[in-house]
Amino acid sequence: MMQRQWIRLGLVLLAAGGVLTVALAENTSEQDPATAPLASRPHKPSAGKPEATKEAAEPEAMEWLKQYMPEMHKQITEAAAKDPQQGEAMLHKIQPFIAKTRLYPPEVREAAIAYRRLNLAVYRMVREARNAGDARQKEKLTEGVRGLLNEQFEKDQVVREYEITRLERQLARLKEEVQQRANNRDKIIQDMLRRLLEPASRPAK
Repeated sequence: MMQRQWIRLGLVLLAAGGVLTVALAENTSEQDPATAPLASRPHKPSAGKPEATKEAAEPEAMEWLKQYMPEMHKQITEAAAKDPQQGEAMLHKIQPFIAKTRLYPPEVREAAIAYRRLNLAVYRMVREARNAGDARQKEKLTEGVRGLLNEQFEKDQVVREYEITRLERQLARLKEEVQQRANNRDKIIQDMLRRLLEPASRPAK
């Protein structure tokens, strides 16, 4: 009997704490294919049901890359043709970026993808600048890197501003929930008290 009471107490407290839960992702009910759920996103498997295999997730990721990042899709496809393990490793590395970016609205998604492309362009031009033997050529390449960094900065700002706005909305919802709890303090406590004191139901024989 004492053990049942402690179990009931734990369940009541867990239910009360659950009021503070707030969704961490924006509403993605739009029909934009880029925002469709990705099977590779982490999830807890249901009892008795196997987790979605990576083979099921990889085609979705490759299809997304083909539509929004065709150059990356081509690189992974060519790498996989030569060495399947290398292609799989490349896809695995970019999947977190896909899972996050596909949830963005179109303009933010485009900025995030452009930032990633610019990152590669900056790396290549920096390498050329370091290897340039002529001072004038080195200066020209350095200015090119500066231009790419400016463009990359603008793209990054778009993503950061969106994330700030999203977090502000989440914070506003959380504040509203906390205020609602404060307004319903007596009712919440009364409900908890009722659940703790009501007789434990006996299993049917």
